[in-house]
Amino acid sequence: MPSCGTYDVPLGELPPEGRVARDCFLSAFREGREAELAVTVTSFEGDPITTVYRVLGRDDLEVFVDASADRFSGPVKVTHNRCTSVVEEGPVLAPGGCTPLSGR
Repeated sequence: MPSCGTYDVPLGELPPEGRVARDCFLSAFREGREAELAVTVTSFEGDPITTVYRVLGRDDLEVFVDASADRFSGPVKVTHNRCTSVVEEGPVLAPGGCTPLSGR
């Protein structure tokens, strides 16, 4: 799957390389082209939470969230969802129309 890249979001700010990667991904989503983007956000306690977004086709998005390194997250550490939309929300992306496929 073509990669739009990866970026880290320390302290909730979108880094310049994040804008390029995010624009690549959102363009692929609008066009229904396969693409992947990985974003790591630092929790308030300083732990990484990584989300991998994958465009599978038009209005078809896969989202994996890995919070296994977050010492203060709840009992579910990794989730996998299938979604139908995605929008920009601050420094991250917000998927919508999601159906949970797994969580552990």
